[in-house]
Amino acid sequence: MPRRRPGDQVVQLEELLAVRHSVFVIGNAGTGKSQVMRSLQRTYQNMKRRPVWADLNPKAVTNDELFGIINPATREWKDGLFSNIMRELANLSHSGPKWIVLDGDIDPMWIESLNTVMDDNKVLTLASNERIPLNPTMRLVFEISHLRTATPATVSRAGILYINPADLGWNPPVSSWIDRREVQSEKANLTILFDKYLPTCLDTIRSRGGVAVSTGYSGGIAISAGYRGCVVASTVTEVVLAASSYSRRDPIRSECPGLDDESASGEPRFKQIIPVPEQSLVQTLCHLLECLLTPENTPADCAKELHELYFVFAAVWAFGGAMFQDQAQAVLAVSAGYRGGLVDYRVEFSKWWVGEFKTVKFPSQGTVFDYYIDPDTKKFEPWSKMVPAFQMDSDIPLQACLVPTTETIRVRYFMDRLLERRRPVMLVGSAGTGKSVLVGDKLSSLDPERYATKNVPFNYYTTSAMLQGRLAWVLVV
Repeated sequence: MPRRRPGDQVVQLEELLAVRHSVFVIGNAGTGKSQVMRSLQRTYQNMKRRPVWADLNPKAVTNDELFGIINPATREWKDGLFSNIMRELANLSHSGPKWIVLDGDIDPMWIESLNTVMDDNKVLTLASNERIPLNPTMRLVFEISHLRTATPATVSRAGILYINPADLGWNPPVSSWIDRREVQSEKANLTILFDKYLPTCLDTIRSRGGVAVSTGYSGGIAISAGYRGCVVASTVTEVVLAASSYSRRDPIRSECPGLDDESASGEPRFKQIIPVPEQSLVQTLCHLLECLLTPENTPADCAKELHELYFVFAAVWAFGGAMFQDQAQAVLAVSAGYRGGLVDYRVEFSKWWVGEFKTVKFPSQGTVFDYYIDPDTKKFEPWSKMVPAFQMDSDIPLQACLVPTTETIRVRYFMDRLLERRRPVMLVGSAGTGKSVLVGDKLSSLDPERYATKNVPFNYYTTSAMLQGRLAWVLVV
């Protein structure tokens, strides 16, 4: 099936809005849903139609904050966000298009309250008995990733536009990022490098059919892109010694009746600690290259081999950093009565990378994750070379001391460079792996004259009002 052009999706959205007053725009993060809607809005502006856009995340607030509530003691009505926005748009007198964009996953707790707005009644009835009409120029647009929690009654009331990730691909965002680079020779080299490495890496990451079982000790960090472009760092320390690649003649698979063709083919070749979309992997690679391709590291007159050296280092961490040691296969093997252990997918990825790409040579010892690029020699050096000597300060409590290790140095290396470029960072790992200590150490090193920090614990009971109050208190003080 041929890919749709980006402009086709804009035309399809316009056609849907012409016949339906509620539309679901569905697609994974990074597939261009927002850009499709903004393109149509800019088209309306060029046509002098005076479009109005109001958006909110319905999952960020409670139902009462969204639609309003009557105080049971005073019987006083407190307006909600959605009801207030809808009333303001309904009171606008001009005939231009007016959109209410609900950017957040569908939840029956709030979407069912909009059934009367989405059906032919086109009226929002509030607890205060107020009825707000959806006039002919107003539209409800839902920007979501799936419809798994939507009821048939909700789905049948709206038009649906699906944004296929394959329609966008990796080339447009990469080309846009390269165009923003300043050095012309660097642009040409980066274009060649992306074409050389990215298709193979993405095909391998999305491939399935891998099973590996091993035992031993290992530990490390992982860094990759999470949702909405956040950079994910994962500190994991598990019991792993070695790992063996899967093949169709694997003796473990042939001896274990539980590992048949169908179940083995369903396993991804390389597992990640959290699901990372392909667009986020590409975005992470671009963010890491921003941190590494600086005038100090790669001058304007540098050789193209230097660009490839830093590109390979960034690609290794962008595509393989979020991989971890998996216990699932060990449990499966033990439960079937066979000897097994943990799987270190970073070791497997390192073996694949060294065997697949030969231009940039890594040292033979360890994995590709065990080395960084020395800024002076422009050669791979072990992370252990950066570990400083620990000196105990008697004035600091023992539980507050941070002993630098290879793990902490790697995490801190990427945290420093990403935060310097104002890129968000998220640490992912099991309890006790040092996430809070690493973040606290980084925040304590920031200049208090330039940065204000606040530790906000999040749990099931954290509300938007609590978060706003904590952040507002820091800004006021």
